[in-house]
This record gives sequence, C-alpha cells and structure tokens, in this order.
Amino acid sequence: MMDGDKVSFVLPQELTPPTNSSAMNCTGVTNVQNLTCSINGTTITVELTKLSAATGAFSWTISNIKNPASTLTSSSFTNIKVSDKNNYLALVLKPTLITVTNQQPAMIQTYSIV
Repeated sequence: MMDGDKVSFVLPQELTPPTNSSAMNCTGVTNVQNLTCSINGTTITVELTKLSAATGAFSWTISNIKNPASTLTSSSFTNIKVSDKNNYLALVLKPTLITVTNQQPAMIQTYSIV
C-alpha cells in the first residue's frame, strides 16, 4: 500500500450507515497516520492519505455505523476494492464471508414527553 491508495466496500444491508462523511469520524489505528472517509449510500471509501509503513496490517475505525437490531448474522460486505491514488484498480475481493453478528440483542428504549 502507498499514500493515496483507497479501499472501498459496500455495507451489509442490515447495517445502517452514517448520515454523512463528517459523521464517520474516521481514525487511523494501525499503520495509518492520516485518512479521509466518504460515503455514498451504503458504499464507504477510505483514502489512506498518509501511511506509517507500506506493508503489514492496516486498520482504522469508523464511527456511527449502526449494528443490526438482531443477533442473526448479517449478509456479507460486498464490492471490496483497493485502488491507487490514480484510481487504477489494484485488487477486487470476491464476495466474502465478512459479516456482523451481535452477541446481545439491541435494547429498545422509549422516551416520552409528558
């Protein structure tokens, strides 16, 4: 991987995406010093603008993606692609078994104004 490379993927339909790019609050974790995230519908694109290393593991966090309300396993993440800074496609992953499973059901809370 090099500075400027991009990773994009489509969220499983059971997940609720952030409302906009600024709500994603993307943060580099492993070997990612700076990044930019954007969203278009359920497609997330992460641009790795500054990397600490060219090889090894790369990780980041994205806020405000809502998990499914069920403990059932979600469908898979799809359309996972890696492209370079000139948008040349470097890698496409076949449909994967990357899914989301909640270990506990979501809690429903009711609020009312009396």
